Order: sequence, then C-alpha cells, then structure tokens
Amino acid sequence: MDEMDDLRRMRAGLPDPTPAALAAARDRLTRRIATADPVTAPARPRRPLSWRSVLARRLAIGVAGAAAVAVGAGVVVATANHPTAPAPGAAGSHSAGTGTAVTTPGAALSLAADHTAKAGDPVVGRGRYRHVVSTSWHGEYDQGVAFQTKQRQEVWVPADSNGTWWWRETDCLDTRFASKADERKVRAKAPSWFTTKVSVASGHGDRQEAAPAGGPQPGGSGEPDWAFPTPAFLAKQPRDPKKLLAVIEAAQRPSALTKADRPTLAFLSIAQVMGSGYVPADLRASLYRAAKLIPGIKLNSTTAELGGRKGISVSKLSPYGILQQEIVFDAKTGAFIGERETVAKAIGDAAHLPVGSVYRSTSVTVDVTGNPKLF
Repeated sequence: MDEMDDLRRMRAGLPDPTPAALAAARDRLTRRIATADPVTAPARPRRPLSWRSVLARRLAIGVAGAAAVAVGAGVVVATANHPTAPAPGAAGSHSAGTGTAVTTPGAALSLAADHTAKAGDPVVGRGRYRHVVSTSWHGEYDQGVAFQTKQRQEVWVPADSNGTWWWRETDCLDTRFASKADERKVRAKAPSWFTTKVSVASGHGDRQEAAPAGGPQPGGSGEPDWAFPTPAFLAKQPRDPKKLLAVIEAAQRPSALTKADRPTLAFLSIAQVMGSGYVPADLRASLYRAAKLIPGIKLNSTTAELGGRKGISVSKLSPYGILQQEIVFDAKTGAFIGERETVAKAIGDAAHLPVGSVYRSTSVTVDVTGNPKLF
C-alpha cells in the first residue's frame, strides 16, 4: 500500500482516520521530508529561491496529504490575535472599517474586487521596478523535530517586463519551536538553521538565469502557470469570473483529489497567484470575484492580522477539514495582504496543534523602487 492507496480510501468515503492512523501517516511523511533531496524534487528544477517551489509542490500534493501534513510537516504556533477571531462561518455582522457592514464572504470579496478595480495598479515609470516583498513562515523537519522557519523573498519586476528581473531570498531569518528542548536539540545537531543565508539572481520573465559565482545557481524553470506566473501569462487569462474559475480549476494537476475537489485547489491557487505581487488590478478584481463563486468559503474576520497589517479574512477548508486556507485583504483598498493556513480541527495525538494556530503564512507588500543592481 502506498500514499495513493491511502488517498483512494479517503476518497471512497471511509470514516476519518484514527489518531493511530494519523500518527503512522505523520511518521511516513516526516521520514520522507527528512530524507528528500530538493534537487531531485518533481515538477520542475530547483531554483535558488526555494520557498515558492516548496509551496507550489505543497499545492500540488499537500492538500492530498492534508491529514498527514497537518501532523507531520510543521509545528504551528498559536498567535494572540487569531484565536479571538470569530469561528469560521460564525453568524453576525462585521464592520470592515469602510462604513459598510460585511456579513458574508461574498460581500467581502465583492468589496475587495470593487476597491481593487478602483485603486488600479501602482505607476511604475521608465527605469523603475515593482518591488514585491514576501515574508513567510513555513514548516521544516530535522532531527526528529518539527518547527517553523522564516524567509523573505524579494523580486524586482521592471516597468518593461521584458527587461531584467532581480531576486533576493533571505533564509533562516528566525525560527519557532514548540519547546525549548526541541530548539536545543536542533541547535546542537543542525546549527545551520540558525544562520541567515542570502541568495540573489537575475533573469527575465520569472526565469532566473544568472547568479554570483560561488552562490546557488539557477536551475531553469518550466512554462509559466498559476504557481509561477509571468506578466504575459497573466495578461492572457480571462477576466470574466466564471470563465476564470473554470480555467483555474482545469489547470489543477490530475489526481484522485483534483477530481473530487477542484474548487478547493482553485482557492489555493488563487491565494498563491495573488501572492506573486504582480497580478494586474483588473485580474486581481476578477480573482476575488472568482473566489466568491467557490462553494464552502467562509468569512473569518474583518480584523484579521497578518504581517503587522489588519484586513478581512476569507477561508476555505481543506478536503479533510483539518487545515483552513485563508486569504487576507485590506478592507479599504482591496490590496492583498497575504495568505495562511490555520488548524481548523483538533488532532487527537497532537496537543501542540490547537485550533486557530497558524500552520503556514505569507504576507506580501508592494512598492516601487529603482534598479537594485544586486550583483
């Protein structure tokens, strides 16, 4: 029996797995994570800027293994503000800070779409760059310990998107552990997690082509898609919300899970592509409206905090109800603040995973700068 057999059983409508089964799944997954060689990971060659590649692979296979991932791949850290948010789907009227009461996820997404269309895109003049900063926390596993690490990725997109792009990734900015004992163990056996590392690259159209000698070298990339968009790819997408959602659903990789739950995977793809930071305003507005059409979305909070900013949070449960994908956007401008996964269902053998804890998160900021000339 392999992982696909497990998926087929889940898809067949069997009861939820027992804590013992979850523990076994966790052990299988964490052993694979600990021994995996990212250079030979599937889907496309490894880039020096690794976290988006990791996230893309999680979107391709992570939802399918959500039950195992939730207990095996990342320690989650409870935040002071998140557990105080209303329970997913809780009834009631929320003030979005705009003078308009928001009572449904559809109303919130419509508001975001309207504000986004009105605000438009930042003006990027000749010789200037759109500078996107993505700060993420995600799970790692080493020495038998699950923990979180913080990364920051920066990308500079020129006014003429055919010009030279620049990337800078800063790894191991910080760590979070479930206990001091776990931290001591990793510090003793794998101290590299506590050393900040920086890699830079340049290229064209999201294709990294050059890097300083002695540093991580680009490994190439595949065709642009919803995980790795380019301005040209985004420009050709339909703006009609229904057609757009159909295109995103059709782009999900074939598997037992996608046949059963393409809408959930589409919601995850919307969260990821918005995080690229260079989706044009008209398409961002359409993505909000497309998300509105996905069944099962919930209004979490109108005061959700992510990356030091507050906004509206709309979510969609994973197929197994354990993780919850959220998108967070500014109530006044519709600007995309970020996305995160939180724990939505208690897990019997994992007391360190309380409901409402953050499993993984990414916050995004966008500004306009000059040429960074990183090397």
